[in-house]
Amino acid sequence: RDAASGIDIDSSGNVGIGTSSPDSLLEVSGADESQIKMTGASGVEAVMRASANTVTLGSNTSHDLYLRTGNSARMAIDTSGNIGVGTLSPDTLLHLAGTDTAIIRLENNDTTLGANQIIGGLEFEKRDGSGQGVGVIGGMRMYSNDSVGSSFYLTLSTTDGGVSNDIERVRVDASGNLLVGKTSSATNTVGVELDGANGVGVFTRDGNAAIEVNRKTSDGTIINLRK
Repeated sequence: RDAASGIDIDSSGNVGIGTSSPDSLLEVSGADESQIKMTGASGVEAVMRASANTVTLGSNTSHDLYLRTGNSARMAIDTSGNIGVGTLSPDTLLHLAGTDTAIIRLENNDTTLGANQIIGGLEFEKRDGSGQGVGVIGGMRMYSNDSVGSSFYLTLSTTDGGVSNDIERVRVDASGNLLVGKTSSATNTVGVELDGANGVGVFTRDGNAAIEVNRKTSDGTIINLRK
């Protein structure tokens, strides 16, 4: 042990700074926190720090952080906190770039899916307490349609001025039908259904006209019916 510097090297060649019994090739230990700082050209500072409740890896100076694999930078966090994957110049909070690979995949690893079980989704949340208050105000979600995981449906939800947040508005069901204002394919259920496979549109309304067609700017044909 070098008493003057506080550095210990054990019989295995492990180096300890602030500890006399290092259990790895290099171990740094401090009373409150441990930090390794590297200083480069132009005053760039990179740090690794362990404190009571947090682990920090990054820069003390105004410089981007890169993560590298295969001797190439693959991920960046810039000085604004934007994260880039496949790009070192992210324009938004999360920016993915690639040649046919800029894909976000959401996986449900449950091997026994149940009916109406969520597979994955994107949710939008606000922190403004006015209106409907803080919470999720909309989203896009994929669900399992049955208990054997053989078919699935996609929903879109929004929030209006009513009493509830995150209300389903649109569904693409397992058959590819587009449902607006309804959750099931039935002619007696209020809402709109577009069956693209069969070229059928179903418009159901209670107590008023189900279809309204308007032509602007000139007189002429409003609708053509053919057989």
